[in-house]
Amino acid sequence: NLKPVMLNANADKFFLPLVLQLHNDGSSVCKEKCGDVLGSLLKRVNEEKMKDFFGIVKAWSDKEETRVVALKVLGIVCDARAKWVKGGRRAEIERILVGAIEGEMETGEEGKGDRFGEDWERVYFALVGLEKFGGGSVGAEVVSCLSHYHPWCKLVSGRIVSGGLKKGLKGVKAGYYELVKGFGGQIDVDAKFTNDNVAMGAIRGVIAVVKLMKGGEEDAERAKKWLFNRLAGAAKKSSGGVRMNIFKTFAGLVQVCDVHLYLGLILGSLHRAISEADAVNNETEENVVFMKELLGVIEDKVGTDVFMKVYADVRTKAKERRDARKSEIAIEKVVDP
Repeated sequence: NLKPVMLNANADKFFLPLVLQLHNDGSSVCKEKCGDVLGSLLKRVNEEKMKDFFGIVKAWSDKEETRVVALKVLGIVCDARAKWVKGGRRAEIERILVGAIEGEMETGEEGKGDRFGEDWERVYFALVGLEKFGGGSVGAEVVSCLSHYHPWCKLVSGRIVSGGLKKGLKGVKAGYYELVKGFGGQIDVDAKFTNDNVAMGAIRGVIAVVKLMKGGEEDAERAKKWLFNRLAGAAKKSSGGVRMNIFKTFAGLVQVCDVHLYLGLILGSLHRAISEADAVNNETEENVVFMKELLGVIEDKVGTDVFMKVYADVRTKAKERRDARKSEIAIEKVVDP
């Protein structure tokens, strides 16, 4: 309720305490309220005061110990003063945000499980800031975050990339293979390393990418081959939610691309899952119904003759593998009773 003159004269007294509370408070509710108040303050201060605050935040971004604080505040700045940011400071802020992501990529050890360092908060808050920019082309750094180990980073980067894909492949600085690998790698992740929002976002993302593909493109064919082999292989080893996410992906892919080349992989994983559910009751009735309905959808899409031929081959090979395992077990009992 302060008048502009009074607010600008005393803004310094509010800015730093709010930032400290935003960063250090143990309550997520209090942090959210602090963010709201800080956003209101930034919306109302004049150009000169906003320039002063940005100078402080920029200085924080240059220091290791205060970089996360700077990224949090920059996200609020992008939201509260969108016109001010677009009026000549966008490139500078974007360099800070992208630089934070690149810095974490440089500290990661890709050969030991991840290409990112341990400070996932830097990546997350940098992504939040970039998401609030909107528009523009999505950089390769953001695409790389689809493979980040933290679900929050996966979620935000997925939203940014999906937004860029609305403009087609030109809206994202990456090829089909990088995009499919990023989104596809989120679908079959163990439940303790992800959540439903990430999985559903990844399913929508990978379907959007495949929908953009045109026949005969080498990168597109390589991407689809990797995707179907990855998901079919993962479906054999998983159950429950992870396996159903894979089948939901198959259901979407059947609608947007020609799956004849990968029909054996899809039907093989479905047949295995249904057979296991009948034998050991490891799936809910709802999941089994979905899998059987998906078989019907696939049959309608590829035609009954093709479907029946491939499905018969799948069942024959599955029976041969079962018979071979039974023979091996029988031989072992005779050789080593």
